[in-house]
This record gives sequence, structure tokens and C-alpha cells, in this order.
Amino acid sequence: MHSLSEEELDRLAAQVDAELNDLYAESDRFGPDTRSGKRKTKGLPSAPKQQASIEQATGKTFDPFWQEFLPRLRRNLCQPGGFMHEKWKVFKDLDSKTAVGAIFLIVQEMGVAAPALATVSVGLTVLVLTALLDVGIEALCEDCGEDR
Repeated sequence: MHSLSEEELDRLAAQVDAELNDLYAESDRFGPDTRSGKRKTKGLPSAPKQQASIEQATGKTFDPFWQEFLPRLRRNLCQPGGFMHEKWKVFKDLDSKTAVGAIFLIVQEMGVAAPALATVSVGLTVLVLTALLDVGIEALCEDCGEDR
């Protein structure tokens, strides 16, 4: 298994931040309604660029890949003992570096080929962080049986 160096992790986190900034610039979904606590969307937010990059990198269509990824994400994010869960519990937020590092490990455990790991990890991290902002942790952790 490949582990990320600090430099690689910083580079992936910077890429996540750049892609999040692009999404924010393209959409008004992060406007006043989000800051007031009213969610504009339900379900997984739209991120076509990231979904397309995941499909291209994995050779799989997005929806089945997401369904394979989601239980693993939930174990890490929603249940006690998960790395992202512990960070969320303390900060009620996840920074890009924490999220992309944890998601990289999940993707690696899923057997994604080494050349695609970074691309898939960045795309999924953008989707997860966007979902946390857009629909909240409760929607991502629905039916997990743990409080956030």
C-alpha cells in the first residue's frame, strides 16, 4: 500500500481547495441560504467535473462506484473510531488535508489502481466536503445509528 508523504498530501489538499473554489464560483448554492442554515439541495450535490474524472480514472460509472464507496465513508465519518468522525466530533468541520488523506486510504482499500488514486481521492473529497456543506453530516450518515 502506498502512503502519502506530507508533500503529496499538501498537493492533493491544494487541488481539492482549488476544485472547491471552482465549484463555489460556478454556483450560488453556497450563498445566503447555506449560511442561514437552510439547505438548498437534497442528496449528493452536483459536481459533474469530479464525477467525470472518477469515471474516467476508474472505468466505472459514477453511481455504482459511489454506492461502493459510501459504506466505507460512513464507517470512517459517521461511526466512533473513524478518523474523520473523531475530527468532526472535535471541530464540526473537516479540512481538505484531513479529508483527502482519509479518503485516499479508503480508495486504496477499495482496490483502485495506483495511477488513479490521486484523481479519485480528490474527486471524492470534493464531493464529500461539498455534501457536508450542502446537505450536512446527518444526510451523509443517515441510517448509521450514531449521533454526530
